[in-house]
Amino acid sequence: RIYLNKRKFGSLEEMKKDWQKDIDNGFHPEGTSESAILYHEMAHQMDSFLTQVLRKDDLQQHWGNRKNISTVILEEVSKNLGISQDDVKAEVSKYAQKRASVDAYDDRTIITSGFYNGYDVEFFAEAMAEYIGSKKPRRVAVEVWSCLQKYIQQADGKELER
Repeated sequence: RIYLNKRKFGSLEEMKKDWQKDIDNGFHPEGTSESAILYHEMAHQMDSFLTQVLRKDDLQQHWGNRKNISTVILEEVSKNLGISQDDVKAEVSKYAQKRASVDAYDDRTIITSGFYNGYDVEFFAEAMAEYIGSKKPRRVAVEVWSCLQKYIQQADGKELER
């Protein structure tokens, strides 16, 4: 499920103005518009889905038993670019460095199973929003997309356990 706060997103003009202020302050990725809010929220859903599907596979041993896809991708991007995980997040946005509260993360399955990492879920969502929503995504967003492709292929045709 995706929820948008009516007070914050009730007026398109106010939302655009707030988004631009956030861009100017480095809080959200450069080159994006307010539509990146939806891309960001959809990325959380993708993170949750891929984590649930792929953790059943042998990859769980590779990942360790307490990682979600956003954490795995952060580790890969850091290694591939030769920079620290903190620097990877800093290149995306200030919000990518923010810890999401457990209450804000809607997927209780991830939280209760120990696959929740509040810092990494926001990094992933912000990088995806930039990749999809920017005409010129920067290197971290491009690398996140590149890493994500193999996990999407591995999840192809698999279903969630109920």
